[in-house]
Amino acid sequence: MQHVNNERLYVISYREIVVLFLTFLIILFFLYPKDFLEQNVLTEESNHDLSILYLQNMLQHDKENEALMLSLVKLAIKGAKIDLATRLLELLMQSDDMDILQEAHRYSYLLHKQRYENTKESAKSQANYQKLLSLFDFIMKKKLYTKEQIQDWYHEALYLNRYQEAQRLLVQYSLHYGEKVEILKKRYYLAMKMGENPLELLHKLQQKDEYNTKKWLMAEFYYLQESGHPRQLEKFLIEQASFNSFFQEQLSEFYIREKKYDKAVEIYEKLYQQTHQIDYLKKAIAVYHGNNMIAKAADFANGYENSFLITQEMREYLLKLYLAASQTQRASNFAKKILELLY
Repeated sequence: MQHVNNERLYVISYREIVVLFLTFLIILFFLYPKDFLEQNVLTEESNHDLSILYLQNMLQHDKENEALMLSLVKLAIKGAKIDLATRLLELLMQSDDMDILQEAHRYSYLLHKQRYENTKESAKSQANYQKLLSLFDFIMKKKLYTKEQIQDWYHEALYLNRYQEAQRLLVQYSLHYGEKVEILKKRYYLAMKMGENPLELLHKLQQKDEYNTKKWLMAEFYYLQESGHPRQLEKFLIEQASFNSFFQEQLSEFYIREKKYDKAVEIYEKLYQQTHQIDYLKKAIAVYHGNNMIAKAADFANGYENSFLITQEMREYLLKLYLAASQTQRASNFAKKILELLY
């Protein structure tokens, strides 16, 4: 007959595992330096619950250790123990240690942000957003961040649409690390977004961003043109026109808008003398013609009469202009020139 084994299989409970673990940790606590153990606990990824228990036990023996509390906060967040992290942060945010204070506020902000992100679709969304905003504003006001964290807080400022703070953070970054092109670009785009005057930033970009100088010159031109600064625009165009035909034409158009027609014609005349492109003569004539100064247009064209002999189109153009200005004698003389040229 088969004997039945009446021995029971003993299964250890979770509570007993924890007790054994804590006993083991107490032994370790006396055998190894505290900093060594803390470092290893913080890098432990497999069991956050046991690591948290260990740090809580250490705090029982060192209740004023804020660095240890901060370490526990980090582990609590990793282990999704949000209530524990929140209670500890409330204590740490009263610290007299600036390093602890900065980190406590940073982690508190991250928790508030997480809470807001998780409730975006709920009725609590607006209230959580306001709490996040208030905490951010407090951190900015008290400057509770390191220079290494400036860029991170800049992105948070953008996230919260706090563009003034984003601009101030970039200025602080430049004071610490110098005026880098990428930072100047960000400052420029922020200035434009907020409707601020970007000229100082554009001048710096024109000097520092050598491969994109033309781009920043055009940005200055369009800004001055659209923002209603005629005297500044004129000064800018005069400076640039000395070595750029595009800006010469823009200066001429500026003078047309300002009803300074002689100045506009003078620029087109100079462009024709530089390039010998007949279109510039036609543009000069059009300035007078389009503003009911037909006689003046004909007088100007007469000075370049031989230039209009080149094509049939240009010959007809000048003849019609003379006739429109009632300058029949000039029209007759020009017609004779045409016949001599053709026959």
